[in-house]
Amino acid sequence: MTTATAIVYCHRFYIDDNHSFKDYDKYDISTAALYLAIKVEETGGISMNDIVKYSHKIRDVNSSFPNDEIREKKKASLRRNEIMILNGMRFNMKIEHPHKYLLYYINTVQELFAGQFVDTELRNLTQIAWDFLNDSLKTTLCIQYYNRPKYIAYASIYLASMILKIDLPTENGENWLDTINVPAGEIESKIWT
Repeated sequence: MTTATAIVYCHRFYIDDNHSFKDYDKYDISTAALYLAIKVEETGGISMNDIVKYSHKIRDVNSSFPNDEIREKKKASLRRNEIMILNGMRFNMKIEHPHKYLLYYINTVQELFAGQFVDTELRNLTQIAWDFLNDSLKTTLCIQYYNRPKYIAYASIYLASMILKIDLPTENGENWLDTINVPAGEIESKIWT
């Protein structure tokens, strides 16, 4: 989830009217967003030196590891950009990813409707829906539905079920979205618009 968090931080930074790709280098900001996400998500084993080294290598694949002077400048830039991102987000680092809602729904289906699905169907549904969630990070959905990430998750399930031609189970013949307290019209209108 660290990468997803970093992507959302980048979206949140650049959505601000005062922050443009022209004025703020996307590599520097994305590196700082990743560094911040590593800390927030408590992803261990990755140091600031690692971040500087790999971001330098990604930016210029033919370059060698920067010397001490360049490395220190890059670390200082990373710290400045990290503070700038934090200020831009008003120090609100909380991210609720839609992935947990996908897993919650799939686990519920496994418990309540174990006999209705072949394991491969549920595995395929989960994988395709998960892929949709990851692809959605390339859009601004994470900003548009910041307070409703479950809508993104359930839309990905809905699309995956359509692709696989799987009828999603319900307990009483209701629309499956009604059983999880999400208005079906809301999801369908967001998918098709």
